[in-house]
Amino acid sequence: MDSLSSSFISIFSQSNSTVSHPPPPSSSSPSSALRVFSVRTEERPETVTTTKRPSGPKKQPTSLNVRKRELSSVVADQSLPATIFNAFDSIINNFIDPPARVSVDPKHVLSDNFSPVDELPPTDCEVIEGTLPSCLDGAYFRNGPNPQFLPADAGKVPRLGLIPRYAKDESEMKWFEVPGFNVIHCINAWEEDGGDTVVMVAPNILSVEHTLERMDLIHASVEKVKINLKTGMVSRHPLSTRNLDFAVINPSFVAVKNRYMYCGVGDPMPKISGVVKLDVSLSEADRRECIVASQMFGPGCYGGEPFFVAREPDNPDADEDDGYVISYVHNENTGESRFVVMDTKSPTLEIVAAVKLPHRVPYGFHGLFVRESDINKL
Repeated sequence: MDSLSSSFISIFSQSNSTVSHPPPPSSSSPSSALRVFSVRTEERPETVTTTKRPSGPKKQPTSLNVRKRELSSVVADQSLPATIFNAFDSIINNFIDPPARVSVDPKHVLSDNFSPVDELPPTDCEVIEGTLPSCLDGAYFRNGPNPQFLPADAGKVPRLGLIPRYAKDESEMKWFEVPGFNVIHCINAWEEDGGDTVVMVAPNILSVEHTLERMDLIHASVEKVKINLKTGMVSRHPLSTRNLDFAVINPSFVAVKNRYMYCGVGDPMPKISGVVKLDVSLSEADRRECIVASQMFGPGCYGGEPFFVAREPDNPDADEDDGYVISYVHNENTGESRFVVMDTKSPTLEIVAAVKLPHRVPYGFHGLFVRESDINKL
C-alpha cells in the first residue's frame, strides 16, 4: 500500500499564546507566538481490481479452489466469453491483486481518527488552559502510522545485535538470542561495568502474533535487558505490568544511564489513553512497579507518542526530569483536538497548558520537538 500520512507542526515563541502561520525567514518580521499548520502528503493507494461479469445466466462466481466436478458443471452452462472472463477475474483476485489484509487495507487503517485531514491554513488557536512555558520555543512534528508488513516468521528466535560505535564494517556485529523478546521501539541503552555490560530498556510485545492484524490484543511490557559481552549471557526483567509503549526520555540522556522515562498507556493499542512516568532505579533493589506519576486523558480521549522538552535545555546541572511532556489529545466524544503540556515534576503529570486546535488531529505514533535555534540553522 502506498503511503498516506499527515504531519502537524506547532511553533512556539516565549511571549504570548496565539497561533498563526510561520512567515518566511526574515530579520525584520516579528516573531509570532504559536503557529499551527498541517501538511498532507498523499500517494495513490492500492486498489482491488475486479472484472465486471457480462450479462448471462445467473451463476455463482467460480474460483481456482472449486472442486473439478463443480467447475466442469459451471463451465458447461456458461458461454465461452463468460468462462474466459470469470477465469481472468479469479486469477486477478486470487494471485495478481488480492483484497488487502485488514492490516494494510486503507478502509481499515485510515478510518476514524486515523484518517488524514485536509491541509490547515494559518489559523489562530486559543490557549484554553494555563500558560505555555517559555522553553517551548520551537516546532513539534507529528506523523501518522501506515504499516505495510506483518512481523517475519514467528517461529524464529528474536535476536539483539550490537555493533561497536566505531566499527569499520558489519563483521564486528555481535548477535545475542533473546527468546520471547519482541522489540519494536527502544527507549534507551547504555554501558556498565567498564563497557563489559550493555543495558537496554525497551517495550516487549508479548502478543507479537497479533501485531497489525489485531492491535487491540497487543500488550507491551517495558523491560530492562542486560547483555554481558564477555559471557554472552542475557538477563531481563519487567519494569511495569501496564500496557506501555511509545516511550521517550530527556534527549540529553540518550546512550547514558538515566532514571526517568515517559510512556504512552495503550487502552487498547494503538490508542494512547494517557502518559505515565517511570523511575527505572526502583527496579534495581526489589523489582517492583516503577510507575511514579500518571496523567490519564479521560473517557474517549486519546493521544499519540509523548515528547519530553527540558525546562532549561542549556543547563547541564538541571534535573533529568525538569521539563515538560507534550502531545496532541483527541476527544472522540466531541471531535475536538488539543495540544497539551504536562509538568514532568508533578506526581500527576499536571496539565499546565492546553491549546484548542481548529480541527481534529489524526492519531500518530511518533513525535519530535525541534528548538527554534536549531530550525534557524537549516
